[in-house]
Amino acid sequence: MQPKPTLPYPLAFALSPCAQLIADADGVIVAANQAACRLLGAGEAALCGTRCAPLPANANERALGGGLRLIVLEPECAAASAGLPMSVGKSVLELIAHGAPLPRVLTALAQGIERANPEVRASILLLARDNRHLLLGAAPSLPDFYNEAVHGLAIGDGVGACGTAAARGERVIVEDIASHPYWAPYTALARAADLAACWSEPVVNPAGKVLGTFALYHARPASPTEADIAAITEAAHLASVAIERSRTLEAMQLSDLILRASSEAMLVMDEARRIQTVNPAFTTLTGYPESEAVGLDARVLRGPSNRPERIDMVEAELRAKGRWQGEFWLATREGAEFPARLTLDSVAHGSHTHTVAIFSDFSQKKAAERAIWQQANHDNLTGLPNRRHLLDRLARQITASAGRLAVLFVDLDHFKNVNDSQGHGAGDALLVEAGRRLLSCVRAGDMVARIGGDEFVVLVAEADKVQAGRLAERILDALCRPFVLNGEACHISASVGVALHDTFAGVDAETLLGQADLAMYAAKQQGRNSAHFYVDALQQAALERSQMLRELRDALRRQAFTLVYQPVVELATGRIRKAEALLRWQNDAGEPVSPDRFIPLAEEAGLMPEIGEWVLQQAAKQAARWRRLDPGFVVSVNVSPVQFRRERSSVPLTETIASLSGIAVEITEGVLLDADPAVQTQLLRLRDAGVEVAIDDFGTGYSSLAYLQKFDIDSLKIDRRFVQHLHLSGVDLALCEAVIVMAHKLGLSVVAEGIECEAQRALLARAGCDYGQGFLFSPGVPADALTAQLVAGRAAETSSAP
Repeated sequence: MQPKPTLPYPLAFALSPCAQLIADADGVIVAANQAACRLLGAGEAALCGTRCAPLPANANERALGGGLRLIVLEPECAAASAGLPMSVGKSVLELIAHGAPLPRVLTALAQGIERANPEVRASILLLARDNRHLLLGAAPSLPDFYNEAVHGLAIGDGVGACGTAAARGERVIVEDIASHPYWAPYTALARAADLAACWSEPVVNPAGKVLGTFALYHARPASPTEADIAAITEAAHLASVAIERSRTLEAMQLSDLILRASSEAMLVMDEARRIQTVNPAFTTLTGYPESEAVGLDARVLRGPSNRPERIDMVEAELRAKGRWQGEFWLATREGAEFPARLTLDSVAHGSHTHTVAIFSDFSQKKAAERAIWQQANHDNLTGLPNRRHLLDRLARQITASAGRLAVLFVDLDHFKNVNDSQGHGAGDALLVEAGRRLLSCVRAGDMVARIGGDEFVVLVAEADKVQAGRLAERILDALCRPFVLNGEACHISASVGVALHDTFAGVDAETLLGQADLAMYAAKQQGRNSAHFYVDALQQAALERSQMLRELRDALRRQAFTLVYQPVVELATGRIRKAEALLRWQNDAGEPVSPDRFIPLAEEAGLMPEIGEWVLQQAAKQAARWRRLDPGFVVSVNVSPVQFRRERSSVPLTETIASLSGIAVEITEGVLLDADPAVQTQLLRLRDAGVEVAIDDFGTGYSSLAYLQKFDIDSLKIDRRFVQHLHLSGVDLALCEAVIVMAHKLGLSVVAEGIECEAQRALLARAGCDYGQGFLFSPGVPADALTAQLVAGRAAETSSAP
């Protein structure tokens, strides 16, 4: 097939509204313009190579030189186009071919028509992007006020000639503006602009989409001739070409601007994976300059870390779906790899398919994701996995371990003492070192997690009871070794709870961890520094504790506690001088619950400060009644250590107690040794307020004589364990005598607890003990019963008086 001939005005031929063919000397078609393709219903590729004979009767032709001839299939179109001089079409097409700005092209078209026919004034309006309004394109001979009024005109049926033509997509001829209903709202405007007739042609693209309007105005009413219709038709066609070409150029320029300005690297490659174009971000990211990248095989950008099967998957999905998006390793010009977020799109271009690749360096985002994951799954202090990570790993291992799995719950004993005495910095250092020691006890594949405070969990796969027990022993030994904090040796221990998944198969991660926690709690109860395996009885005990705690909270809300009072007797006279307030509680079943059970639970649950306040208030009221019988009578109240650590307890312990005469406070030796500044501050407030303070269970702890003086302690209470086995030559008697002598030397009084027989009372009285309490005198009794005892004692004293 002969190549397409070179024409003097190729664009004029291609875009002419007249159907035109170019044939060689043998009558074989070598070129066809758009109008001919539309008329014959075939594309140029299908027409070229076929013979054009026989020609229609109305066709005419002329020689072009070189054996070629131009065949015009619609001579009436050529004749009609006499209304639009060839010079106008030629100049407009040349402007379009050279990429002149659209306003310049449209103005040239309007002016060319006006020069050819001085009686008309041309106007070209463009349909706005919203497809609802017309904007001024070119109207060089219309007055400015008219153009300003028309600019932004809303299209619609009956809205002038141009608004109607744009809305309908068809030609609108208004021969007399003054009388036409379409122009009724605009007659004054038209009269001011000296406009009497308007012929408007919609400007449409080949797909039939309206782009605007082309209109000719007359100063007098006028009807268009066939030549006029041909002129506005061809002018509208040329305007369509100019608008489409301008928008195509704008789109291309915008695309190129986006390509150049994008922060993401872009490249286009052909079917052979040869790079066709790249943007500056591509050069920045890969190091390949554009001059070197174009023509390069894009596969050199693949990083070696991509597995072959992944590359095959990407290629297959791109072929099947035309798009692939995901993470992919790419390589720079120097060979350095980086993770990229890559998007591949197949784009059809004529008979070929190109691939557009857009990618960005994913390194920083992946690093940020790793940091976020690290923060979400690890403890910030120790770097160990946290509870979330532990439970995730535990759940996966439960599925995969076939039952052989051990969870060890490790709680550091007395860690709070380290924090309080040496500061949180030392406490943090201890936790970090404890984590290291735990890691040294396990295998590389095992997990050590810190799940909060001083609690750690060790997760061991493929471990039976014997192996778990040995690991627990190693952990206890490791944590018993001294920790060096602030240059000093610090000793702690640990309590370890062990739960085995093979023993309790079928449980989930949360349940297994809870079982280990219960076992740890049991280890603490049996004396700390020990390990305990989970058994079902622990679960039952936990349920009972939970039930008791619910009932205890309800009792606190309803103030369903009671107080009994045990007399404290002056051993020298036998008179009741004091009483100790003892808290009692019955559960929902009406059964009395031992204080040894519910008070530790209340302390653990944080209920003791509120309960303690209630006890103080009730005891103070009762003390006021008894002091009317005996002005020197005192009621002592046990104050829990946790009450000293709660700021809210400062009111009942200092202000309230100081304002209520007849109340004494009993504390344990451990409170004196508590290094918490808040505790010491509370004790000093009690001393300064003149409140009587007694040390309960003296001799069972680690009291210091210096503390007895510092806090101005008033009395000591000898623990019942030293009283129970008193006899004349026993060690317990010697200890009691030593305490009594020491206390008296320090100006303190002494109370012996647990006196149950006359022999014990006599020995203690002979040793100089000041007071005694116990079942020999009276158990704890209700306030009314103790009142009766006080009244009876006073009556006896009165009757025996001389």
